[in-house]
Amino acid sequence: MTTRTRSSVPTFTAASAVRSLGDGTYTASLPAEWTIGPKPHGGFLLVLAARAAVRTATDAVPGTEGLAPLAVSSQFLRAPEVGPVLLRTEIRKSGRTATVVSTTIEQRGRSCVESVVTVGRIPEQAPDYSNLPTIPAEPPADAIDLSTMESGGVYKLGAVCDVRLDQQGAGFLTGRTGDPLVLRLWVRPKGERPDPYFALVAGDISMPVTFNLGRFGWSPTVQLTALTRANPAPGWLRVQVSCSAVHGQWFDEDTVVIDATGRLVCQSRQLALTPAG
Repeated sequence: MTTRTRSSVPTFTAASAVRSLGDGTYTASLPAEWTIGPKPHGGFLLVLAARAAVRTATDAVPGTEGLAPLAVSSQFLRAPEVGPVLLRTEIRKSGRTATVVSTTIEQRGRSCVESVVTVGRIPEQAPDYSNLPTIPAEPPADAIDLSTMESGGVYKLGAVCDVRLDQQGAGFLTGRTGDPLVLRLWVRPKGERPDPYFALVAGDISMPVTFNLGRFGWSPTVQLTALTRANPAPGWLRVQVSCSAVHGQWFDEDTVVIDATGRLVCQSRQLALTPAG
């Protein structure tokens, strides 16, 4: 039976399930709820690649249950449409500490996203060192619930996630431009606790930081690499997104995701295109 939230929308785990065809290939569905505008969310695509890779790595070596994606590096060749996709996997390296699996998401016979996934066991012990930004464990009372923002139906993730945006630093909310390209958000899935796969989504949950330059519109990801560092604790995931440089239409985004206990659970970096200034 499919697990659903109170609003009858499938939970994140159910929506991002992959189904094995038994030969290293999988099928999945790209749901309309996990989109930005008409296109599937980039972090959600990473999750599908990661789930297929972990299943392949686990099946290849008996007794290796409990594996997780440690790193996912993806090239976005073309944006798929909502609907069914095929995932092909191939083990590139098999090891006791890490297994490397290549994964391709295809739709209608065309490659859409090509990924390399490093699979292993996420450390359970406390970190020996960390240097993380200071972000409150919970969103402030005046944080913006993104499900209530007027977005013209572009940002649909508010139906499947709780997402809050810190007004401080989000100058685009009031028409200011030129604010520092740093945004802070809080996110959690609806109907279940966050896990390493949802941490990958959190690493790409923010609207583009270039909104603070007044550059609105579709900002497609070209390359995205995400690292999962810990299994998230229940509760809010706090997210900080920053940019180092905008050169023409090219810009970068670095994202840090911290769980309710203050542990680093995901880091991501992407190269993307912004509408011309």
